[in-house]
Amino acid sequence: MSVQWAVVVPVKRGAAAKSRLAAHLGRWRVSVARAFVLDTLTAAVNCPRVGRLVVVSDDDIDASLKDAGVRLIDDPSGGSDMNLAVRTGLHFVNRSSTGSSPVAILPADLPALRPQDLDAALSRAETLPVAAASDADGCGTTMLTAIRPGLLEPQFGKGSFALHRAAGAAQLAVGPRLARDVDLVEHLAEAVAIGVGEHTAAALRDAGLD
Repeated sequence: MSVQWAVVVPVKRGAAAKSRLAAHLGRWRVSVARAFVLDTLTAAVNCPRVGRLVVVSDDDIDASLKDAGVRLIDDPSGGSDMNLAVRTGLHFVNRSSTGSSPVAILPADLPALRPQDLDAALSRAETLPVAAASDADGCGTTMLTAIRPGLLEPQFGKGSFALHRAAGAAQLAVGPRLARDVDLVEHLAEAVAIGVGEHTAAALRDAGLD
């Protein structure tokens, strides 16, 4: 049986999410950003190695995901501090378990992610005390993992991958679907070329951008 991971996903409130896409998406920005979240969470829910999925947000999540066992806890930063949100999720995982299960942090803007991509990355991370995966640009972090929650010190933000590596995280190789987070319009184009999930595809169709 595969190792079961706890996965923490910080989610920014929809009205504030993906502001850098506003000029391109206009009034569709909120629905497209929410679709990114749903595709990220759907991939995690269906990943065999994910035993617990914790969303840290002051927004609600889709009822179908709640039915699938996703746990929603409040973000004390109100979406303004991703690292505080992550630490809140880690504290919850540590407090509500033996603290011995491995944990992974995922950002919520991975619309091309599939369960098998996440499963393969978690499999590789099982042998590494702490590991970080870089985004497609080599700057940000699209997954941060540790064999125990207490080993993680999140440093998300500008240049986070270099910061995580400097703090001792090993480099975790991941495929393009897990590496392509979306902050800019060119990132979105790359994700679409790779193949986005059904929620993002539908949102883009609604916006006339498919």
